[in-house]
Amino acid sequence: MVTTSLAVSSSTKLLGKSGVGFLSVSWRRSFPGFATRCAIGSLRLLWRKVLRRGGFEGQIALEEALRVARQQHARAYELRAATSLAKLRGEQRRRAEAQDLLAPVYAWFTEGFDTADLKEGKALLDGLC
Repeated sequence: MVTTSLAVSSSTKLLGKSGVGFLSVSWRRSFPGFATRCAIGSLRLLWRKVLRRGGFEGQIALEEALRVARQQHARAYELRAATSLAKLRGEQRRRAEAQDLLAPVYAWFTEGFDTADLKEGKALLDGLC
């Protein structure tokens, strides 16, 4: 994860706004399996960094993280990406869309409700109502 995060940071500095698209394409081609899950986390980190600069690329990074998580059937990563994207949509005053995105992902879980990810998802859903 550290190597992947450093790659994201370095590539973003070098490539600027086009970094998200480059990373997305290269990860899909080069890192199936475990490394793809690392990519999901790295895309979420990239989202935070880009969003602080006010860029639209953060939303693209989150949507890509969600897509990759779904493709990999990685439910925990899907929850994390959906929670982050729902939080962004809530901040954009798109509350119904945020709830429609997060509610089915959260509903999939039947245990583990004491984990930080599920607590965060539940709190966000409660705040969107």
